Amino acid sequence: MLAIMSILLTIGAPSLRAFSEGRKLNAAADSVRGLCLYARDAAMAEGEAFVVVFDFTEQSFWLAKEAALEFGDLSATVGLGALGPDAEEEAAETGVAVGGAAAGLTRGILGRPQDMVKAVVLARIDVDREGAVNTTTVDFDYITFRPDGTAEPASVYFVNTDNRGAVVDVPLAAARTKARRLSQDEMSFAGLSTEAL
Repeated sequence: MLAIMSILLTIGAPSLRAFSEGRKLNAAADSVRGLCLYARDAAMAEGEAFVVVFDFTEQSFWLAKEAALEFGDLSATVGLGALGPDAEEEAAETGVAVGGAAAGLTRGILGRPQDMVKAVVLARIDVDREGAVNTTTVDFDYITFRPDGTAEPASVYFVNTDNRGAVVDVPLAAARTKARRLSQDEMSFAGLSTEAL
């Protein structure tokens, strides 16, 4: 009986590992998709543009107000910096607590980095800004969500340790943001690999 169990575990272990790695990839894509949809809702509800900022070095992402881009340094959009250059005045007016927890829809999430899921890497972002697609694989980038429910069209790519990939596609109509797995052909075409892991 022990021998049979040992054989079954030996045979099943690789498929369990692949299943686990696939779930991590899905979780990473779903987290980014969820924050993008949240940014769209916040922009519409509060009547001002929001951005989802991505940090390739720290492998994290967070929500900030578009005004925070005035800093010129996307790393400064964490915490109270997520409100923008006039954060202290706005914090006093809106009742913002330490760490960027703003009143309203964005309470508790604004300016708080979320780490990428373990064994999944944020690999690349393509953002269409005014008809020109910018591709980023290092440092920082962002996607803007406007009060009219639109966004900068973008694609956010991920890879995992099993050489699988996923993408979050953010169309102009941001409500249609979708996450999906990539085929090996799509990964090759996009120049994605697990070398970053």
